[in-house]
Amino acid sequence: LKPLPTKPPDFIPGVRFTAERAEALDLDPANWLWPEELKLIRWLVRDHETAFAWDAS
Repeated sequence: LKPLPTKPPDFIPGVRFTAERAEALDLDPANWLWPEELKLIRWLVRDHETAFAWDAS
């Protein structure tokens, strides 16, 4: 794994981890994560988007 950024960038949609999928994940249903933590999660998923199965095929 690459080192985690100390200042995560704003979300940039990828080829597989699109804006629609980012919204559908509902990463913070309890609304207790800080905005920077959400940015870090989105960065991590986007950076490794090819490692995830995005559909049932």
